[in-house]
Amino acid sequence: MSALQRLARRALRVPSAAGWALLAATAVLTAAAGPTGWVELRAGALAGAAVLVVAGLFTLGRSDYRVEVVVHADRVVVGERAIGELRITCAARHRLLPARIDLPVGDLTASFPLPSLAPGQVHEEGFLLPTDRRGVVVVGPVSSVRGDPLGLLRRTVRWTAPQSVRVHPRTVRLDLPATGRSPDLDGAASGSLTSSDIAFHALRQYVPGDDRRHVHWRTSARTGELVVRQYDESRRAHVVVVLSTAPADYASAAELELAISAAGSWALSAMRSEQRTTVLTTRGPLPTATPRALLDSLADLPALDDNALAHRSQKADDDAGGVAVLLRDAARRSGASGTVVLTGAHGALAQVQRGARALPVDVPVVVVRALGGEGARIPAQQPSALAGVSASGRLAVVGLTDLLALPRAARAASL
Repeated sequence: MSALQRLARRALRVPSAAGWALLAATAVLTAAAGPTGWVELRAGALAGAAVLVVAGLFTLGRSDYRVEVVVHADRVVVGERAIGELRITCAARHRLLPARIDLPVGDLTASFPLPSLAPGQVHEEGFLLPTDRRGVVVVGPVSSVRGDPLGLLRRTVRWTAPQSVRVHPRTVRLDLPATGRSPDLDGAASGSLTSSDIAFHALRQYVPGDDRRHVHWRTSARTGELVVRQYDESRRAHVVVVLSTAPADYASAAELELAISAAGSWALSAMRSEQRTTVLTTRGPLPTATPRALLDSLADLPALDDNALAHRSQKADDDAGGVAVLLRDAARRSGASGTVVLTGAHGALAQVQRGARALPVDVPVVVVRALGGEGARIPAQQPSALAGVSASGRLAVVGLTDLLALPRAARAASL
């Protein structure tokens, strides 16, 4: 795009809707005044042109600001207070005329008047970020708007690039066991005995089939019988967290938020316990290299709209089938020692059971059903599965209405 084209596009954005209307009316009056010779039409055209010229004078001149947006934290938890500050410095050599400043914050735009500034003068404005919901709050870009009092013409200049502030979901700490079912020489002792590991336990008599490398020759020479070393088996847990983000699984947007908080709590607690952790969602796997990376990815998950949920198509079986696919994916991952499935009130347990068949029989499966939203209905065919902790086949089912109840429920359905 050439410089002339860019200039033309900027000029076309100067008139507002009212300005375009006045410009069109002035053109019509001017065109009609010639053939008719009516003085009234000519006077109206001249008045419209005069108003446009005066309005244009308010947009003349170059604005020269130095604008800085300071957000004191680029990551916060839902409900935490987040404050930002906007600093505007006059970088011109002369006094600048008053203007209006537009600062988009999330879905809203804060507008406030900027007074006339002398060279080097600083104007500061504070603002609060909306942290009542999980997600990504985009701050900016900051724009200055100069125009006439009637709002016919306005000149907008963008001064900053947008900044992102991630609002992480609430999480709670869970007391998860440090050992698991996956053999690992770097893991914790499980209490089981094995013939090959690193934590020595005792000596025992040799039996046919034992590896000769583990024969304790000094003791064998003293006793006259072959004895071998016995070890404590070391195991490391590999927790797979499966989070459904399918709208059909949830009765309300609040249910999904509760499920996301529960998934984050379980995964973070496993990571703090130095357990291998995998988080799978119906939108793809989430990074678990660091707690911050996991929380950022949870904040990036799209929220549900209650109005959209009320008019959704009923495809619960298809969406629940997505969870079954994730469980089969979990089965293909090496050494899974436990699986946690997070879903909503409409999540079908039958589909979870179908996917759990791909897991080894000694791998426990915990299903956490979020019931924290208004409008959540308990299916009549499964009343016991939605209250407290219960069993459904090989599944341990947790009905969760409050995130603070998750630690106690996790202990009751411990992996």
